[in-house]
Order: sequence, then structure tokens, then C-alpha cells
Amino acid sequence: MMPNGESFGSSNLPFRGAKCTLYEGGVRTPAFIKIPHSLSGTMTSSVKYNGLFHISDWLPTIMGLTQLSYPEELKLDKLDGIDHSETFQELLSGKPKEEVTTPRDHVVLDIDPVFDQAAIIQGKYKLIVGDPAFMDFDQVYPLINEDTIEHNDLVVNASRYWVSPKLFEQMMNYSKVPKEYEKNAVKCLSLDCMSKDRTLYDLSWDVTESNDLAWRFTAETAQLYETLRKYSNSSNPIVEPHFNDWNDQSMKNDPVLGNVFTPWLPTTTYTTGSGSG
Repeated sequence: MMPNGESFGSSNLPFRGAKCTLYEGGVRTPAFIKIPHSLSGTMTSSVKYNGLFHISDWLPTIMGLTQLSYPEELKLDKLDGIDHSETFQELLSGKPKEEVTTPRDHVVLDIDPVFDQAAIIQGKYKLIVGDPAFMDFDQVYPLINEDTIEHNDLVVNASRYWVSPKLFEQMMNYSKVPKEYEKNAVKCLSLDCMSKDRTLYDLSWDVTESNDLAWRFTAETAQLYETLRKYSNSSNPIVEPHFNDWNDQSMKNDPVLGNVFTPWLPTTTYTTGSGSG
């Protein structure tokens, strides 16, 4: 599983866009999970899951599959993730997909006042607010190799993955945006302060996000926008990560703190207790 889409200027066929965009090529990533037969309770070798799944869902899903107990100090009501273990087990048992209910009906992809963009998927619809691609990553890119490199102005070398001067300049401009936002004395986190541009896509058939339906499905667009707005108005302020300087001598001998972004969770090692159920 990749953390946030394909890397700069690469291909995530058949989807549109790449890293640093809100298109599917920048937010949809392949992943798999291998479950021992003793946990799945079936001899089914594999099954494809098409439900919405957020990275925060991994913890409760794995805990559900393994039936392990959470540490007492962990507040379960504060978890953002959703447990998909029951759905996985139903699919592995051979239950028809159309009879299986997926636990997550929507996922917020981003609410970013710094880059003035936001997005949410609910069911088959996806709403994007603002500019979905700050850099030139708004196309459907072919797999990059020496044969296709001459037709791609984002990457100049497939084997070493060197980016073009054009893309490098955009990357530098991209890095300046948070610094300019930091200078702004009035920082509004609400969707109300962001762009009013909205695009709506039906992902059930428009995987390249080429057909904006916001003008046609105004009710769906308004409902998704209001859901995003509720999230934005109830969210915590942005925490700008502090980068620990690797040149700082005090950091060099610390394998945890050296050359990383903070804050992280405390470096406490939790031991797994006995399983339940």
C-alpha cells in the first residue's frame, strides 16, 4: 500500500492525476491483506473488496480480525477508523458481494485551507472543492518507460526518475504555499473561506473524472458540500509539523528523532495482551 497515490509525474492507470492531486490517481491506492485460514474460517483463496476504505480503518479492522484487546489507555470512542473485519469474513465465506453491506459509506479525502481544496466520496459520487491539482498532474498518464518518456514533459529519465525542469519549478512553488499561508494573520479553517468551485464525478463509470456533473445533480452536490462543511467546522486547528534538523548534533544519535517530522506519539512500546473472543 502506498501512502497517498503515485509519486511525482508517474502513472496510476487507469485513473487521472498523480501525487499531490485530489483525483483518483492521487488518492486511490492498491492494497492487500493476507488472512490465515484460522482467522478467516474459510478455504476461499482470495476475494476483491470494492468498498470505501480509509487508512485509519486498518487498526480497528486488524484488531477485529485477530480479536485482540485494545490497550486500556486507548480511548475507543476517539478512533476515526471503522472495523471492516465482519465484512471481510462474510466475503471470504463466499457470501455474494451484493448481499454484503460495507461499513463505510463516505470518506473525506481532504479539507485543506492552505491549498484551498477539499474532497469527499460518498457512494458513487465524488465532490471536489477548489483546484484538485496544484501542479500539472491532471492527466491520465501512460506507464513511464523509455518508449513513452519523450511524450511526457514531467519526467526526463525513467530509470532514475528525474523530473523535468518544468515540474521541478512547480514543486518549488508548491513548497512555498504553506509558508505564505503561515504569514496570513487571519487563518480560517472553514470550508466557508475556501473556493466556491465545485466539481462532481460519478466514479461508478467515470474513473478518469472527465465529466463534471455538478450542474446536473445539484442536490447531490449540495449534500456532499454540506457534509464537508460540517467536518471542516468541527475540525481541530492545523498542526504544522516541526522538522527536526539532522544537522542538530543532539538529533544525530537519536534513531527516533533524527531527520523526521514531529510530533509523533510517545515512543512507548506497547505489548500485546492475550486475545479475547
